[in-house]
This record gives sequence, structure tokens and C-alpha cells, in this order.
Amino acid sequence: MISIWEGETKNYEGALKNINKAIEHNSNIAEYYHAKGVYFALLNKLDSALMAYDIAIVKGSNNPVLYYNKAIAYSKRNDDKEVVRYLNMCLKIDDQYEQAWYRRGNAKVNLGYLQEAVADYTIEISLNKKNDEYYRARGDAYKLLGKFSEASLDFETALKYNPNNAFIYSGRGKLKEFQGKFSEALVDMNKAISLNNNSSSLYISRGTLLGFSMGRLEEGLEDLNKAELLDSTTFVVYNNRGLIKNSLLDFKGAIEDYNKAISKDSLKAFSYNNRGFVKFRLKDYEGAFKDINKSLELDMENSYAYRNRALIYIELKQISEACQDLYTAEKYKFSTFYGNEVKELISKHCK
Repeated sequence: MISIWEGETKNYEGALKNINKAIEHNSNIAEYYHAKGVYFALLNKLDSALMAYDIAIVKGSNNPVLYYNKAIAYSKRNDDKEVVRYLNMCLKIDDQYEQAWYRRGNAKVNLGYLQEAVADYTIEISLNKKNDEYYRARGDAYKLLGKFSEASLDFETALKYNPNNAFIYSGRGKLKEFQGKFSEALVDMNKAISLNNNSSSLYISRGTLLGFSMGRLEEGLEDLNKAELLDSTTFVVYNNRGLIKNSLLDFKGAIEDYNKAISKDSLKAFSYNNRGFVKFRLKDYEGAFKDINKSLELDMENSYAYRNRALIYIELKQISEACQDLYTAEKYKFSTFYGNEVKELISKHCK
């Protein structure tokens, strides 16, 4: 039997050569193809990884880790529907697989299935009651559901099990930001960065708090610039920095950042919506319509996009269409996150 585990020394190409030799020796062993997929994934060759996983499945593998690994490959592509699909298969084989519940919960959060995500996190917590990360993840989901008491309890429990986890402080800080407790949120964000000053996401969180919620635009911009230096691959840094540049009236810079955000992930509705809003402010109504309609194509429940499109209709004196969008924005709870502007616009234009 030829050893395939040169991957343990991170010689992934060498591992693949050994796997291919093993397959030449016996092409009917499904786990050879599974291992081949793992090393392709480690080399970030996702098409090849998925193809190898498919062959392993055809060869009859019933290994839950195979379906888990295939889900992870799809997560690298931000394809959360496929992540959920393959984790469903994984959990059908092994319903005690903690990480599968956790990853499926994360994917469901991304898809907006927050109640289902909470259910997944609750199951994983029942399997491991002392994992701080599981409580942190459920706390984040509760926060998005507006269940702030439950979220706070989960963050406190997570800190009990790991008081040095920077991301728990960041999560609690975001909860306080949601509650309008900006000064308390900043204390938590500062604590998070003191524990880990090499995380792009922590600077994104603090920069967004400072620049967007607290109006400290230059400080927020500084944090997001640091975030970009640490990791320029994520769309979030560019999307959020675009928000701050828009507030600074740097419309050209904002559009450049939204262009970068979309180039990193072309399936995020809010990047198109945000770019459309900047184009609206520049009176490029045709370009604004195009971006906002694309945003709604990707997310038909994006209340902010309906509000932005309504603003364009108002400028064009198309009041009937504007009111229809404003009522839709209200239906999707615009006021929950962005104040009373939609109600005020309805009162002014639609009564």
C-alpha cells in the first residue's frame, strides 16, 4: 500500500502524486479520491477538489467527512445553498457530527434562515456544552433575530469558557452596537483588538462602529485601511469602507470600493445597492436603477434597496412607483434598522 499522507508535511503536490499512484494500483477505493479532493482543496483548486469528491461518492463512499469536506469546498465559493445541501447529507449519516451542525448553522445565517441556524447551534451545544465558539455563533444569530437578552446570555457564557477569545468581545460589541450602546460597544471592540491585532475582521467591525454608527469617520476609515492591509480578499472591507467614503462625500472613492467589493463577491446584494445609492447622489439615475434592481434580483427582501429606488422615483416625479417601493420597504421592516425615514417619506408623499 502506497502512503498518501505526505500532506502531513504540507507537501500537497507530493501527496497528490502518491494518491495518483495509489489509484493506478487500485482505482476502486473511494477514499483515495476523497483524499485527492482534500489536497486539491488545500491547494485551492476547488474545481478539481469537487470533481474528486464526486468520484468518491460515485465509488460508494458513505463517509460523513467526505460530504463535510465537499460542503467546505462550496463554502470557499460562498455557495451557502450547496453547503447546506451537503451538510444535510453528512448529518443524515452521522447526526453527532458537531462541526457539521456548526457549519450548517453558519450557512443558514448567511442565507437569512436565522431560526433554523439557532436550532442547529442549539444541537451542537447539546453535543459539546463547553465550546465557547458555539455560544458565540448562537449569540450572533440571536442578535440578528432581535433577541438581545438571549444573545447577551450566550456571549457571557462563551466568555466564561474562554475569556481570551477576541471574537466573543467583538460579537458582544456588535450586539451593543445594535442596541445603540455605542460607547460600551467600543470598549468591547478595543478589547478584541488588544487580544488579536492581526485580524482584518476585527478592524472591520471597529471601523464600521466608529465610522458608520458613531460618526467618527476618519477613525473608521483608518481601521478599514488597516483591515485591507491585513486581508484584501474579502468584499466586506471594501463595502464598509465605501459607506464611510460616501459619508465623507468621496463619491468617486466610494464607487471604487464598491467596484472592488463586487469583484470579490458578485452575489452580495448590498454592495450593488450601496453603489446604486452613490450613483443616485451623483444624479446618475440610470446607473442607480441598474444597480438597485440587481440588488433586488439577488435579495427581494432588501428593504434598504426599496427605499433607495423610491428616492429615485421621487426625484423623477413618479410618485405612485415611489410609494409602492416605500410600502414594500416598510413591509420588510426598514425601520427596524434604519430609523423612521421610510414612515416619514410615506407620510410626505403617499397620503
